[in-house]
Amino acid sequence: MTVVSPGQRSAPRGNASGSGRDERIDFLRGLAMIAVIVNHVAIPSFYHLFSVEGLGLVSGAEGFVLFSGTMVGLVYGRRMLRDGWLFTAKKLWARSARLYLIALITALAVYLLQFVSIIDMSPLTAYRDPRTGRIFSLYGDSPSLGTFALNMATLSYGPGQINILGLYVVLLAVAPLILLSLRGRGWPVVMAVSCIIYVWQLFRPTRVLPAQSENSFTILSWQALFVSGLLAGYYRDRIKSIYRGRYGTLCGWAIVAVAVGLWLLALNHPGHEMPGRIRLRWIPESTFYWLYQHFFERIVLGPGRFLNILALAGTLYLFLIRFRHPIRLAGWLLIPIGRATLAVFIIHLVFVVAAHNMGLLQRNNLWVNTLAHTGVILAIALMIRNRALMRLLH
Repeated sequence: MTVVSPGQRSAPRGNASGSGRDERIDFLRGLAMIAVIVNHVAIPSFYHLFSVEGLGLVSGAEGFVLFSGTMVGLVYGRRMLRDGWLFTAKKLWARSARLYLIALITALAVYLLQFVSIIDMSPLTAYRDPRTGRIFSLYGDSPSLGTFALNMATLSYGPGQINILGLYVVLLAVAPLILLSLRGRGWPVVMAVSCIIYVWQLFRPTRVLPAQSENSFTILSWQALFVSGLLAGYYRDRIKSIYRGRYGTLCGWAIVAVAVGLWLLALNHPGHEMPGRIRLRWIPESTFYWLYQHFFERIVLGPGRFLNILALAGTLYLFLIRFRHPIRLAGWLLIPIGRATLAVFIIHLVFVVAAHNMGLLQRNNLWVNTLAHTGVILAIALMIRNRALMRLLH
């Protein structure tokens, strides 16, 4: 890679076109956010055919973290080589701080709203263990003022639907150091360090953050997705040139084959039963659960799940390169959502509470619930077009 001085106003070789955002990545990021919205607005609908491990043994969260890393590599990688590392680092640190502040304010607002008797805030303030049925408070059991303040400050308290923000605050804060390494041709070191940390976490699970995000997205595992996305974004054009090369078609088909194979594996999941879902029985249930437990666990980001999201993301991106029709048909909806993920994360909490409090929603009627999910998605799309709201949350 050609090294460019900090003050040189040209795009990185990995992004030779000099473009910033990539509408395909924004489109896929919006698709991941739709899956998150549907799963958090917890009413069963036909959207779950795709959002609940319907395209593979992955969820919207993996796509969000991967594509967020990609956008950091694309946008801030270009900015670093144009405006210098320190300027870019300050922008990323400011973004991380803003994200932290919004997460903190949201957690505090939800805590206070639970004392409004006309609103049942339990979907945001409590967690029900699906295995035992036990309900846990997400704000502790009558903690002292000091403990409450400390846990709020460390994002240990707050709605579970946005706990991934704690992970993202740290990843954004560390991103400038990764970009600095890439500027100095350090991508092999970045990859090696990320892989070593990831493998270490698989064999020696370690919690390093006090934030609630560690309960669902352990940073030592999930950093590998973010770093992979960042590298892919920073070297986007170089990677795309590989597919235009001699072995490009072979590489592309290999990625698609892996994605299809893991999709077929996911269709054997014994626990995903709903009308319209294809269910294969090629693999015995005991074997499937063994594979799932050892290779596809979400919290520690099992290696199979890691491979699955990389292959699925690569397949979808290649599809969007080859075919423009999805972007023409749904880009008006998905691209703005993909570009305003922070706002969407906060706004969708309103609909999580509304879905729980409204007795009109027929929870066992998939058609009514599918219509309700569609209404939520469209309402959020309209809300993110509100400039005043976007300035507040951006």
